[in-house]
Amino acid sequence: GGGHSNVLLMHKWLMQPNLMPNSPITIISRDSHLVYSAKFPSVIANLISLEESLIDISSFAKRARIAFIKDEIENIQFKKNKIIFKNRPEVNYSDLVINCGSRTKVPKQFEELVQKGIACPVKPFYKSYKYILEEDKCDSNDEQPFVIVGSGLAAVELAFALRKRWRYRSLILVCDLQKLSKKFIFWLKKFQIQLRPAIDFNYKKILLCTGNAPHVWIENNLLRLDSKGRIITNPTLKSEQFSNIYAIGDCANSGNSQLTSSGILAVKAVKTLAKNIKNNSVRKKLKKWNPQNIGLQIVNLFNDANQSAFAVYGELIIGPDINLWKLKNKLDNDFLT
Repeated sequence: GGGHSNVLLMHKWLMQPNLMPNSPITIISRDSHLVYSAKFPSVIANLISLEESLIDISSFAKRARIAFIKDEIENIQFKKNKIIFKNRPEVNYSDLVINCGSRTKVPKQFEELVQKGIACPVKPFYKSYKYILEEDKCDSNDEQPFVIVGSGLAAVELAFALRKRWRYRSLILVCDLQKLSKKFIFWLKKFQIQLRPAIDFNYKKILLCTGNAPHVWIENNLLRLDSKGRIITNPTLKSEQFSNIYAIGDCANSGNSQLTSSGILAVKAVKTLAKNIKNNSVRKKLKKWNPQNIGLQIVNLFNDANQSAFAVYGELIIGPDINLWKLKNKLDNDFLT
């Protein structure tokens, strides 16, 4: 997978070659460029181009002297250590790091709408970006509403981003109001983003920000998964069933964290992952990693006269403040460089 953790792992090996195992390394990704998810709302807000949000995985791999395979995974036969691709012959592996992210969970009521192109999951980002791009011509008071479905921070931030992109279009966030803080409700309403508990009105298009689901090849496989479909790992970041399988990022459950997505934890986990891959290759004891219970998340507002953002730490929400926007911008740009 071309997820953030695998990119960070390659960066770790580039900076500290002594941590690389003494065996050939290959990274497999469906795309040669990764859309950095933290920057995607800024793309939607028209503050940066899509190209400015991309990480060039293939070039990164080349610099780190890692082979790169561009293809989509159809299945992994864990008992046979074999990867099945969509468009090329299968390959064998000795050890495997799974960091393939997740897909957007599509509730049953939206499945037919997705098939008809009326609704679109936010992931994969390339597809939802094109979906939104096609609606730019409809930025008018006369158009039927564009709907965002979701009660999490991603839905809130993308609602703010779409209001920045479209000045006149009617926007409706369909969500569980009890899950939104009063502060977010205030600012959403301030920028004419309507809040509704259900879709009982006429609309034109729907963007789904309805949580994460595992990729089909994970869901229909031998790995033990948690209730959200994430691969359960032990404190060394290894699968509980296969000693040569590591899992990290959104596709993994790395412990009893209250965070809804392990993507926040992935950056800190890479340090342990890199050491464990090296230690495992030379038969040394593996290090344990315990994830934090909660983490800081920063949500851009986009629509203030000056750019500003909220800081979310558990149930505490601070902002909006320009310094929080500057902090987020610096962190995101540092990751991309």
